Amino acid sequence: MDKSEQKALFRWLDTASDKELQQRLMDLESISCRLTEPDVIREFRWVKSKLLEEIDIRRQCQNRSNLLEAPGKESR
Repeated sequence: MDKSEQKALFRWLDTASDKELQQRLMDLESISCRLTEPDVIREFRWVKSKLLEEIDIRRQCQNRSNLLEAPGKESR
């Protein structure tokens, strides 16, 4: 994967909805067993890791947001 493809992925990650991220993750999982070439497997793992990272970051942000908005809860 060259730099322009990586940049395109990062742009997509920034603009994709949560539903799109989940769908892409399911799509990746569905093809993982068919990958055989080491370079392709390496790129697959890299893309999947970035996708999972984005999903995790969004969940963390949502959890923090929920904590800040929860009535009667004290912030530390």
